[in-house]
Amino acid sequence: MNKLKFRRSTEDRAANGTRPGRPDAAAAPARRFASADVVNLLPNGSFGLAGEGDRPPVFPAPGGYYLHRNIDATLSGEWSATGSRSLRVVGVNEKYDTHFAPGGRDSDGAFRLGLEPGRTYTVGATLRLPHPLTGRLAATHLRISPGWITGGTRRWNPSPSLPATNAVGVHTLRHTFTVPSDATAAWIRFVAGMAEGGGEVYWDELVLTATDRPVEFFDGRTPDTDLHTYAWTGAPDVSTSVRRLREPEDLARLLRAAPSPGHRLVELAETLRAERAVDELALLEAWFADTFPDDPGLPLVQGTFARWRGDDARAVARLEVATSAPTGGLAELTLGRVAEERRDLALAEQRYREAYGAGSRQAGYALSSVLARRKQLDAAKTAALEAAAGDETLPFDMTTAMRIDPKGIEPRIEIGRFVRDHLDEIRARAEDPVPFTSPLQGRRPVFTYWHQGFGTAPHLVRRCHDTVREVFGDRVHALDGESLPYYADIPAVVRERVGTNYTHLSDIVRVDLLARYGGLWLDATCLVTRDFPALSELVDQDFFCFNYSGPRVGSWLMSSVPGGYAVTLLREAMFVWWERRDYLADYFQLHYVLEMLYLLDPRFRSEWDASRHQHPRKALALLAELESENDGDRLGELVASYPVHKITYKFGRGAVTPTTVLAAVVRGEHLVGAPEVSGSRPGGR
Repeated sequence: MNKLKFRRSTEDRAANGTRPGRPDAAAAPARRFASADVVNLLPNGSFGLAGEGDRPPVFPAPGGYYLHRNIDATLSGEWSATGSRSLRVVGVNEKYDTHFAPGGRDSDGAFRLGLEPGRTYTVGATLRLPHPLTGRLAATHLRISPGWITGGTRRWNPSPSLPATNAVGVHTLRHTFTVPSDATAAWIRFVAGMAEGGGEVYWDELVLTATDRPVEFFDGRTPDTDLHTYAWTGAPDVSTSVRRLREPEDLARLLRAAPSPGHRLVELAETLRAERAVDELALLEAWFADTFPDDPGLPLVQGTFARWRGDDARAVARLEVATSAPTGGLAELTLGRVAEERRDLALAEQRYREAYGAGSRQAGYALSSVLARRKQLDAAKTAALEAAAGDETLPFDMTTAMRIDPKGIEPRIEIGRFVRDHLDEIRARAEDPVPFTSPLQGRRPVFTYWHQGFGTAPHLVRRCHDTVREVFGDRVHALDGESLPYYADIPAVVRERVGTNYTHLSDIVRVDLLARYGGLWLDATCLVTRDFPALSELVDQDFFCFNYSGPRVGSWLMSSVPGGYAVTLLREAMFVWWERRDYLADYFQLHYVLEMLYLLDPRFRSEWDASRHQHPRKALALLAELESENDGDRLGELVASYPVHKITYKFGRGAVTPTTVLAAVVRGEHLVGAPEVSGSRPGGR
């Protein structure tokens, strides 16, 4: 984790009720946790203050907003994320420049909301779309767009946020930006971006902090927690608001009331870990060491906080000490995580057993997963079933899950809980997508993808692609990173968070393409023969992919009708995960999401159960023998045994010899579409 620094000047002054840029002549005595104060510089961010009728206050009224002439903005009680109302924005004419600006907009010399040149800020909002926006949209639709004046020029969109996904539901925007040091004015616009008749957007939870990391919304009405207090710095809704760590005496009193002060502090600080509030964590760690120097939980605090900031060496050293005192298995569980990340599975198993024995149910699931990685499947089943006894938080029946597959139970539980908790939103998005039509939808297109382009792909990938072209002809759409935007519409936040993990990006791409156009998806390492039409009864169904048992699937070949319920639900579930999370839960994420939809959505399960399935064992026979000797025309026998084969371009150097099955594949022996292979550069998907 990169260390994140608070930028505090404006916050400290605002927290003391003083104007930014002015010294406080009668400063209060310094508080130990004062440097952790965070100020929401945006007043009336939850629309507690009204103007005339159902309108928000209009700038320059206190807590007021600049409302662009292209919008109608009203306070609405139909939905709110916080409080009792939000700001509903609709377009009133054919223009799609529809936005509002808290505290005013561009004006020479005006720094709105206390913005200062050279300072870094993070701005955020929560918005709701009852339906996707339609019609022509502004380039900055569903974004937060800071602007400023530099060199005498108004710069309207120099640093816009990523857009919220144009889909039914509630979306969160967060954006960090720096006001240029030579700026002579600055402001922030919240952009809906649709014209009249193009839909409606509800805005709430507007927050602006002088931090270089996102902070959850708060204002003076936010209820205090065991860790933080919240207050207005002046009059409600027209002043800034401040979040403070509880005073040391209050926090010490609360921790002393817990069975283990150290364990309790770790629980409380979890919110700071999620926020990556490194400086607040450092303050708490130092304070706890001063205040509770003899507490047996001190090594647990030190080790856990070190783990959170990415210092695994210190984390292991302190957590080893922590295991000498009862921690409910938390220290042992974390040590197991470190060992597993270091691929020391034997040590991870030992630590998870210790943690489970100390009372950590989560360690039981972690133990099951690591046992499965060590090929001890019966032991993995036993561990999972024992840990699940009495666990009412599980999203599925553990016996059913073990019958499907004993592997990967910990990420399956995490993904299952996520799908369960967001299923209503996933369904709503699947049932009300952005309208899309294309002539391809009636042509059963065949999609394949290699991000760097097939022209630079490894020899084996190019040979597979030859066979796909030979069999399917002009139905084939060979996509790469450059052509992808012409076909798929991946939400910007999803694309950013997936990054350069092109293998997982392809998981998202395939379900978007199939939901959008229908047809067939083939991995770039699929080899096909002219006998492929024999699979038509399978691939011409509403939805198909090979399966091992029940909803445990392979995703290298998938097919669907355009707009099919199953594939659209799968696409939206994948999108929602990445919009809410910034990490990959497991390499088999797509497979586990499909499994959870099967277990949790009756319609998905009904459609799946009513369709025909097939195990891929025949399609994997060639893969198993790639590095074998091609004795007696073995390749010809394997290729003829099934119409499609899933293979891999990843193999050991020893496999690259002229006598192997692999070499015969690359030479095109017994394959359709086998022109000469020209020189190529290694690539990867």
